[in-house]
Order: sequence, then structure tokens, then C-alpha cells
Amino acid sequence: FPVTIACKGKRLKPEVLSVKISGKNINQIVAMSIKQTYEFFSDYEKKLDSRRKIIAENILKEIKSIIHKWLYQQLDLH
Repeated sequence: FPVTIACKGKRLKPEVLSVKISGKNINQIVAMSIKQTYEFFSDYEKKLDSRRKIIAENILKEIKSIIHKWLYQQLDLH
């Protein structure tokens, strides 16, 4: 795939890269280790006010559940 100025080799549209969670875009989040990603979302959840926690509750629960499974699968492989 050719590297474009817009995506800088990340294969994502600038619109996608412009969406940030706690200052990080999707490319930066997926570049983290599984443990770092779990800690990132756990820390993010702690910073939310009560209104935002209610809005994000289900998706954060699902994200953390999947990452938690990956983390323990990774530990079982070693």
C-alpha cells in the first residue's frame, strides 16, 4: 500500500485518526501492549464524570472484558 501524506502509512482516514480518547487516536491505542491498553481504558473510566460514565459504561465494559481475556490468554501461552 502506498504511504499518503494524509494517513502517514496508518491506512486510516484522517477523520478516523482525528477521533481521540483521552488524547490518543485508534492507531496509538492499538500500538500499545495488551496490558497497557487495559490500563489505559481502566484509567480513562476512572476520569469520567458520572454522566459520561453512564454513557460509556456498556462499551467500556465490553472493551475491558475482551482485553482482559486477551491478557490472560497471553499469560497462558508463556
